[in-house]
Amino acid sequence: MQEIFDPFNLIIIAIAVVIFLRLRNVLGRRDGHENRPLDPFTRTDKPDGDEKGSSNVIPLPTSSPAGRETDKSAKDGPSPWNGAGAEDTPLNRTLRQIAQADPEFEPEKFLDGAKMAYEMIVQAFTQSDLETLKNLLSREVYAGFESSIHDREKQGAVMQTEFIGIDSADIVDAEKNGNEVRVTVKFVSELIQFTSDKDGKVLEGEPDVVREVVDIWTFGRDVTSRDPNWKLDATESAN
Repeated sequence: MQEIFDPFNLIIIAIAVVIFLRLRNVLGRRDGHENRPLDPFTRTDKPDGDEKGSSNVIPLPTSSPAGRETDKSAKDGPSPWNGAGAEDTPLNRTLRQIAQADPEFEPEKFLDGAKMAYEMIVQAFTQSDLETLKNLLSREVYAGFESSIHDREKQGAVMQTEFIGIDSADIVDAEKNGNEVRVTVKFVSELIQFTSDKDGKVLEGEPDVVREVVDIWTFGRDVTSRDPNWKLDATESAN
């Protein structure tokens, strides 16, 4: 027993404790979130002063816990909402109903996230990135994208897209059917997009021409779901 309190043994124990603490600080502790795939539609809150953030996160609004109390301004929303229809119009009233069901919903923040989602989806489709698309699309829309990608691959065709920028993104429609909500956005963007065969011959589009593209996309979610993610629910091209 006295050997345990021998000064030499105490020194060894102290060194072991220091090494353990340093390893713990370097390696961290497991909290059940390791290797979890990034979901670009999940908003993450970061501490004040953290300017780095994550470029893989699209800050679309998330649902609030059930039973959460909200004040009048949160329920009614700002008046009027810029870019969300004139005040006291059917569109504006529907958006207010969505905000009552989901107090975190704000049109301007939603549009910021929708623009990021738009670019990510277009690039993922170009690169045949089905894993990313699965996180961003509803089942029906994903099935259509997947079929187009497989057809392109069977033909040995390669698609290339270069984003020049999104000129505008405006909410043009919204609907609330029970717990299901849908918000439609009109995107006007400029991009270079073309498809070539395996030998580099251009099959569609022009590699040196910037063209304006108008897309009307609808995003939807269940406001009572624990899943906070908005997913692309329908697409329409206005070109």
